Amino acid sequence: MEQNDQSKRLKTDIWSKEDLREIRLKYQKYFEFIDELLKFVPKFLPEGQIDIEAKKSGVLFATAILALFAKSVKSLRAIKILCWQGLGSDANALLRTLLECLISLRFIKMEDKEKKATEYFAFCAIQERKLMNAMQNNPKLKYVISEPIRKVVMDVTEGIKAEMSEEEFENRYKASHWSGGQIETVAQEVGLKMYYDLAYRISSRAIHATDFSDHVKYHNGFKLYILPGDKWHREVLFASVLFFLLILIEVNEAFYLRQDEALESFKDRFEQLTQTLDSQ
Repeated sequence: MEQNDQSKRLKTDIWSKEDLREIRLKYQKYFEFIDELLKFVPKFLPEGQIDIEAKKSGVLFATAILALFAKSVKSLRAIKILCWQGLGSDANALLRTLLECLISLRFIKMEDKEKKATEYFAFCAIQERKLMNAMQNNPKLKYVISEPIRKVVMDVTEGIKAEMSEEEFENRYKASHWSGGQIETVAQEVGLKMYYDLAYRISSRAIHATDFSDHVKYHNGFKLYILPGDKWHREVLFASVLFFLLILIEVNEAFYLRQDEALESFKDRFEQLTQTLDSQ
């Protein structure tokens, strides 16, 4: 009877500071590499004006590329911070964001650049309208949407709507991806299906909170792991650096930044890093 009672108890496991130090030491080379990449960004894309005419880029295309690049830089920094704090399972969810930036960059660059960029910004505006509608319907948040904000959002989306058929606008409004299709299909089209399958399968558990085994174990009763642990760190750090390097390559090509040599050096060093860690 005592054993049965024991097996029904719920325990919590409190991690010590030593565990966090061990995680940081174990993945130190990855953290240092990410820091180098982030420090490289201002050199890669220096502050100043981009001559899009000389680079044969349209304004919307160039702006979309920059927006996606900015998002990827922030996502990589967030992944590094989470893993540094021992929250690899939570950083896992951000892999999707980084991958979507990469997929979008490649898709916009393929052909009809300005058209695709227009579709991207149309979707951004529609998302703003959907957010505004949700906030206006919430008694606790509706005060945030002032009349000037509401007018700007409505004017932009109504302008977009005027450029499309009613059916097309409705489809865009309901779409889950700015292309109007499925992200998996777009990934296939731009040659990233393998990465899509990897990242989405890895991160789905974290995003949908079905990563039960990362937080709860069973051994003579359930044990709950609340504080940091070494779970998914290597996978997340490896994939995030890989995706970001590919993003740098896409942006380098889009703006003719002539950073090929520096990027090739990063690629070679990253390959050496992963081989070294894999052999340990």
